[in-house]
Amino acid sequence: MKQFMNDPVTGLPDTADMSFTQYCFDKIPQAGTLKWQARSDVTAPAAPTAAKVSATIPRKVTWKASASKDAKTVVARLVQGTGASATAQSGTPLTVSGTTATVPSVPSGQQYTVLLFSVDAAGNVSKPATARFGSAPALVTAPSRPTITAVTSGPGTITVSFTPSANNGGLPTSYTLSDSHTEVTGITSPPLTLTGVPAGNGFVYVTPVNAAGEGKASYSVAVTVE
Repeated sequence: MKQFMNDPVTGLPDTADMSFTQYCFDKIPQAGTLKWQARSDVTAPAAPTAAKVSATIPRKVTWKASASKDAKTVVARLVQGTGASATAQSGTPLTVSGTTATVPSVPSGQQYTVLLFSVDAAGNVSKPATARFGSAPALVTAPSRPTITAVTSGPGTITVSFTPSANNGGLPTSYTLSDSHTEVTGITSPPLTLTGVPAGNGFVYVTPVNAAGEGKASYSVAVTVE
């Protein structure tokens, strides 16, 4: 305990400054500090404005100072992604000089966000101003379910027309036509034809495939081969 003071009027705690070590079930020590001071000012200052990140390397983030007269400092943090739910303790701290900070080199192919928080003399923290750069990687998924629109059969053959997947998952998509005996693969557009099908009753269905994997197969349709 470095400091612990009570308010002389109310007798309530006013200031605390302490360090501690706790041990979990694995007996590994975890150290921490607690600094707290009662304050009458609990109003957060206005956030910085006009935040932007330069396109040139090394990148710099610049902004306009908070409009609040009691704003004293700015906390700048770099996080990956959109910065949603990030706080003044998230990500990587940036060194602030006036109304600018240098952004460290980061891998390409990702989106990043710089968050800027104004802090007043009482320790109140503003909502963040944000500046984003980079680009989020394309989201790729397996394709959606195709729809069979027509089925015709001939001696040993089945031909299926279908509506391709409405969502190809952002990747080239091919289709597989299957029945209980055989299948044909690698076709990128309808129609699909199976050959060498034995006579009898059965079902056919179409499965979409892209580099992310197989999508949901179409609903099966009954067919008779004579």
